[in-house]
Amino acid sequence: NSPWGIVTTFALTGFMGYTLGPIIGAFVAAGASSIVAQALTLTAVAFVGLSATAIITKKDFSFMSSFLTAGAFVLIGAMLLAFLMESSVLHLAVSAGFTIFASIMILFETSQIIKGGERNYVIATVGLYVSIYNLFVSLLHQHWAGSDVHWFPGNHLLHLQQGRYLRLMKKFMDRNVHPDAPDQPAL
Repeated sequence: NSPWGIVTTFALTGFMGYTLGPIIGAFVAAGASSIVAQALTLTAVAFVGLSATAIITKKDFSFMSSFLTAGAFVLIGAMLLAFLMESSVLHLAVSAGFTIFASIMILFETSQIIKGGERNYVIATVGLYVSIYNLFVSLLHQHWAGSDVHWFPGNHLLHLQQGRYLRLMKKFMDRNVHPDAPDQPAL
């Protein structure tokens, strides 16, 4: 609860927004802006619904803390496994797991704020923001599963079918190299 906490919160949210920009830009450039709109709408509906549930029922969801801790470790392990196996099905399962995890975190964090379990407004703000961000990115990933848009380095999610993406990019580059250009290095 200090001015530096607010500055840090703005820096973190600004950085997360900065990393989200290229992802959304790739969708729009690929003509998939409707996928972004769908993921954004689902995120907003889920956030409002989950927060309303916590506010209206006034139920204490602190009993979920152990489940959330275990879930975080399971998701980290699944992410590493998905990275090593390069399985699109496992990537989709991890994304679905993150969607469920982020949804439960929104419910838990809203309950903590209402019940007074979280009194530090900076931590409460960052927690909710990260949960909403993760929910949006996970929903975006799930809606995108059939498209040719791929995550780029720097995102908190791993590559999906990285080998296929690199082959498609090589084909695109080979097809679009300027014919009058000097010798082009091979990719």
